[in-house]
Amino acid sequence: MGMCGDATPETCLRAYGETVVAGVTVPLCTASTGMPCTKAVRAVAPETLEDDGTPAARPARRGRAWASSGARRPFIGLVAKQFPEERFLSLPADYAPAVAAAGGIPVILPFMEDVDAYASLFEHLDGFVLTGGHDVDPALYDGPSPTDPAFAAVSQLTPERDALEYEILNFADEHDVPVLGICRGMQLMNVYYGGTLHVDLPADLGLDRHHHWQTAAPSCPVHEVTIDGGTRLGAVMGPGPFSVNSLHHQAVRDVAPALRACAWADGLVEGVEHPERAFMVGVQWHPEFFAGDGPMGPLFDALVDAARPRREAR
Repeated sequence: MGMCGDATPETCLRAYGETVVAGVTVPLCTASTGMPCTKAVRAVAPETLEDDGTPAARPARRGRAWASSGARRPFIGLVAKQFPEERFLSLPADYAPAVAAAGGIPVILPFMEDVDAYASLFEHLDGFVLTGGHDVDPALYDGPSPTDPAFAAVSQLTPERDALEYEILNFADEHDVPVLGICRGMQLMNVYYGGTLHVDLPADLGLDRHHHWQTAAPSCPVHEVTIDGGTRLGAVMGPGPFSVNSLHHQAVRDVAPALRACAWADGLVEGVEHPERAFMVGVQWHPEFFAGDGPMGPLFDALVDAARPRREAR
């Protein structure tokens, strides 16, 4: 059986904890062969077992209990990844289930030439997820120009997506609508409020590309993050440390004045939040791979919980 190569027993334990029964292979953490990673086989805590050693029934997650109660579920807008030359959009399959498991209704957002039309669409939504994707245009944060050698590290730019997400943040900031930014989404959130980015971590800081752009399956945790327990993110997740995945070559450099850093790894900012908004949180890792009943489920629960009052007020 192949193994992912990056996960260790310690990181798998922190990622999956007591949610996996002893002797059962975790199906999410897979090798390139498609076989489950044997390093992700963890034992449950004794209190999660029945007297005969079988798994105890899990309590219903808050999101799912809400979903089955007949209450109106919040609509959560998801930004798709854009491929302009191929003329198609895509959304990795884990985002929508993560929102749905928390009790939200995922809505994939279109790209429109008439940016003024976005406001009419946003009026029907109760929260947003700014998903991962291509690099943020360096022109938005006074980064390198196309003639600068440093620009060579920038991946494909998608100005239509930048424009859509700026419109989302304009709307969310004005109306205090909940937003969860993931990877690129966190970076764009920081740029929107006046922060800057490292264009390329290996070039800027000499950090190992393998460590922050993992070759293992994205559901394999590869490094730890520490969260400030006194922040909104800390209240949701606890201080950690948490083992997370890592799929980025850029990162926050200067935190925007309106935001505060709330999570770190390797001296890098891995989480930001707006302290004056009900829920505007960004994380550098990809929590959607550990959502549902996983350790990152509470992050999506918090987003949907923050969106419920807006839905109920309609």
